Amino acid sequence: MTNSVPQFNLKRRPGPLAITAGALIAIGIALVSLSGFYADWLWFKSVDFTSVWSTVLLTKATLFVGAGLITSSLILLNIIIAYKRRPLYVPMAVEADNLERYRGQIEPIKRWVVIGLGLALFYFAGTSGSLLWSTWLVFKNATPFGVTDPQFNMDISFFAFRLPFWQTLIAWGISTLVLAIIASTIVHYLYGGIRLQVQEDRTTVAARVQLSVLLGGVVLLKALAYWFDRYALALKESRLITGLTYTDVNAVLPAKAILSAIAVVCALLFFANIIRRSWLLPAAGTALLVISSVLIAGLYPGAIQQFQVKPSESSKEAPFIQRNIDATRTAFGLDAVTVNDYQATIATSAGQLSKDAATIANIRLMDPNVLSATFRQLQQIKPYYAFPESLDFDRYTIDGVKRDVVVAVRELNIDGNPSRNWINDHLVYTHGFGFVAAYANARDADGKPSFVVGDLPPTKGLGNFEPRIYFGENTPDYSIIGGVKTDSPVEFDYPDDASANGQKNYTYAGTGGVPVGSLLNKIVFALKYQEQRILLSSLINKDSKILFERSPRERVAKVAPWLTLDGDPYPALVDGKVLWIIDGYTTSAGYPYSRQTTLSSATSDVLTANSSAITAQGNQSVNYIRNSVKATVDAYDGTVTLYQWDEKDPVLATWSKAFPGTVSPKSKISKELLSHIRYPEDLFRIQREILSAYHVQTAAAFYGGQDFWRVPRDPSTFGANAGAQPPYYLTLQMPGDAKPEFALTTPFVPRGGRENLSAFAAVNSDPGPNYGKISVLQLPRSTNIAGPSQVASNFEAKPEVANSLSLLRRGGSDVVLGNLLTLPVGGGLLYVQPVYVRATSNTAAYPLLQKVLVSFGDQIGYNDTLKGALDQVFGGNSGTTSSTGSTTTTTGTTNDSLASALASAKQALADGQAALAKGDFAAYGRAQDRLKSAIASAIAAQTKK
Repeated sequence: MTNSVPQFNLKRRPGPLAITAGALIAIGIALVSLSGFYADWLWFKSVDFTSVWSTVLLTKATLFVGAGLITSSLILLNIIIAYKRRPLYVPMAVEADNLERYRGQIEPIKRWVVIGLGLALFYFAGTSGSLLWSTWLVFKNATPFGVTDPQFNMDISFFAFRLPFWQTLIAWGISTLVLAIIASTIVHYLYGGIRLQVQEDRTTVAARVQLSVLLGGVVLLKALAYWFDRYALALKESRLITGLTYTDVNAVLPAKAILSAIAVVCALLFFANIIRRSWLLPAAGTALLVISSVLIAGLYPGAIQQFQVKPSESSKEAPFIQRNIDATRTAFGLDAVTVNDYQATIATSAGQLSKDAATIANIRLMDPNVLSATFRQLQQIKPYYAFPESLDFDRYTIDGVKRDVVVAVRELNIDGNPSRNWINDHLVYTHGFGFVAAYANARDADGKPSFVVGDLPPTKGLGNFEPRIYFGENTPDYSIIGGVKTDSPVEFDYPDDASANGQKNYTYAGTGGVPVGSLLNKIVFALKYQEQRILLSSLINKDSKILFERSPRERVAKVAPWLTLDGDPYPALVDGKVLWIIDGYTTSAGYPYSRQTTLSSATSDVLTANSSAITAQGNQSVNYIRNSVKATVDAYDGTVTLYQWDEKDPVLATWSKAFPGTVSPKSKISKELLSHIRYPEDLFRIQREILSAYHVQTAAAFYGGQDFWRVPRDPSTFGANAGAQPPYYLTLQMPGDAKPEFALTTPFVPRGGRENLSAFAAVNSDPGPNYGKISVLQLPRSTNIAGPSQVASNFEAKPEVANSLSLLRRGGSDVVLGNLLTLPVGGGLLYVQPVYVRATSNTAAYPLLQKVLVSFGDQIGYNDTLKGALDQVFGGNSGTTSSTGSTTTTTGTTNDSLASALASAKQALADGQAALAKGDFAAYGRAQDRLKSAIASAIAAQTKK
């Protein structure tokens, strides 16, 4: 016989060293976890938004504890009841004998099993509950829309704010009771409360009562779910529309009500089983519910659809289609769109553009999506600076005239630093430097942009401003800045040949950042970034600060987690500061009858798909959107400010109640900041996608679908990079308007494959009474005006253009086609496209504007200047007087024009002679073209003089 006592004696208790090591490991894990938590609080404190941090944390914690406690308590209570009410005597059988062995194994550890199960349920249920923090906050703070839905006559806020919470609560209740039923059944079966092997009394009274109550609760909640499903039909997506259809109103809606009543009866039968000893009635009720759901909610609606709706669908669905049209236009802010017929002409004549001089003078020849390499070569200065792949577009008042400009900030590019180490990466190279702006409608003699602001230190073309960029779209993960002022600052500021070491250094003096001078904070951030040098470096002193989470979009997202943000923040000079401006959207998926759309697909075009400078939207489904917030981030100190923009938005009002004091009133926006507010691109992308179908306002025409539009394909991209044409900012005067306005524009072509133009839309982007007004010019269906893709094909098909472009593409150079603009001028549609040339043999080459293509009707112009190309199209005189596209602009002087033209001629002559000496006849031809253009410009300037 084996003695087992020595085996137990061989077990050793852990020694002091093992206990200490285990404790240290546990403390280390806790410290690493808490460091991120504490650092997050310090970040919110640094931007003065701790109320957001505490509100979200408290809400999540409350929901975590509440959901976890209720779920685990309910399930454990049923387990305990099942155990306490187990039968004392269980008849012996083969099955019972097997169960006895299981009971024998569980009994010694049942307390630990219950505790472990309770903790697991508490954690998983609590985690799921905490994810509903936003659903709970909008439910709690719901603000009425003041508009009711056409079917139930209930305020829209019920569907947008309350219905999602009720549906979630019902689903949680059903899942919790189902888990309780499963757990109770297992306990009852294990301890003999349920005996499947006997013929009669297969359940004890206790088991029958408990399971009847639980099953009755599930069915009762299902009755409630059926009732709320009625309201959810207003948000249902179908083949034709969003919302209730004829079949839903006449079949599904009453079916849901009937099923709800049947479920209540079925629940009462389960409750009645408490005093009965038979499962017959509950089983019959359940069978009735199942059969009814198949017949009433399945076959009956199908029959209505097949035999009543399909034979005359257009008339049956007409009232519901109209509901969908009206709701969609309202929910996406399209109810005030004006659509005017535009009898576009294709005929050309001399002087035809004389009334459109303001629009022609502001045509953007500097494409912000092409010029990044040009800015980089001309204004990057050093390799540790960078510009984004796509530049931004704004307008400034210069010498009393509002001008469109291409803008960017010179950000830090830590990867371009040839001397990489931890100190350089995080303590020395801490910020970018400068703001760069170039006229959108002007170039110099060589085709380079004409810069308003540039160089290091920055020129003063737009006044004095703080040029240091500590917060931007391309900043290091973290930087440690500031500290005690000394005669030897650590931070690199900008290169300066006049300084002894060729650079200026600087010590940060702003209010941004989190103090990192204390031992506690050093430990916190050393743990957060797994970097011991934060704790040990002598360069970090008592006044040092750490900057992290520095992207403008990221900062706004943290302080306003309820906002959906535009993908393209843009910088602006405001009151002597560089401010990042970010548009914030309030959205909902709960607007009855409004069409659902996915943000990722609705905002997708060639720019969002291919540019790393623009953040693509996620796959969030929405059917209501407003640009309710304009947010700014100070590029120097990181200050985040949220301004109310839409003062009537109930979604913003709801979130403002949830986070009081976080959004400043619209009246706080300064006059200078207001001058740089523009209509957001992503919102317009979504609206144009919706408008492509919902410009049709009658049910019959919408059902036919013949007049639907689409956004044209961008003609400058092919293959994997192909996509829809992006909207373009420019200053133009729409037909019928009194003056030119800054606008965001887009063309439309018909759905179904054809590429001729159907319509042109522009939204006013200048803050004022007309801001946000969308105007659509609809072309007659009988006319055949070429669309962007057709115009691009016509350009390449014209022999003179094709031969010239072919020459430009030879001899070590390439042609880059800029934005193809559509302009409603001269009584028709004018297309303008800048043509850039870039050397391919030189890695430092960049695009230079060399030619301009224009098209009006069947006429095509191609010249070194916009005016020259326009004159070719309009009988030798387009009627415009500005020399946009060269150094001369509407604000330039005649003397400057003459000097520039002569300089261009001189350079072109020298380039031609050099090319001839090398035998490069392609380059010689280009130089001769430039010489002719320069001579013509000089003659024109001299004549004016």
